[in-house]
Amino acid sequence: MTELRVPPEEARRVVRLNTIYIAAMGPLFLLPLVPSALLLPGGSIATVLAVIIVLYASAIFATRWLAFRFVRRSGVSFGGGSYRVGRLVGADRVYRADELSLAVLAERFSLGGMRPSPHLIVAGQKGPVLLLASQMFTVDQLEELAADLWRNGVAVERARQPLTAAALRRRDPRLISWWRAHPVVFALLLIAAALFILFFALFVIILGFI
Repeated sequence: MTELRVPPEEARRVVRLNTIYIAAMGPLFLLPLVPSALLLPGGSIATVLAVIIVLYASAIFATRWLAFRFVRRSGVSFGGGSYRVGRLVGADRVYRADELSLAVLAERFSLGGMRPSPHLIVAGQKGPVLLLASQMFTVDQLEELAADLWRNGVAVERARQPLTAAALRRRDPRLISWWRAHPVVFALLLIAAALFILFFALFVIILGFI
């Protein structure tokens, strides 16, 4: 049984980048709460700022915890025609080779705003199963897993030309989820939904005190 796991130095890099990201983006979501919160009865700048600081710190700690868990659980163990895939939530998922339909070893795959780099993407019969990036795993590890998939009868394609997530989904929708293929649209939808829920909740609270 061969086990592919994120090397320690890469794990630390992933945690550090996620922490920096949430630390930079957090104020963009929290500061707009200040005017609305001040409209509440008894609201004061000191109280509102204290709550925002607590939320900001909580978001950073939660992000670090999730990033640590992500890198610990990410990876795949394989051998004998079976593949155990680590998941962020829940137990690991085990696939047999005959449950996998296609693998693409992309030499220059771009996901979102990331720099193009080697990726290994594996699809099951109904949807995506695995997406491994060379930012977290070595190219040799990706090649080793791709070779094992091929030996066990899984179709493996090599894409040498630049490949985007949207183009990959057009190639076969089972390879990648819609939200990964269109990250900007998905992010805008999430932000719009979050803002709607937030301001609707504040509106209801304010009405309760009128």
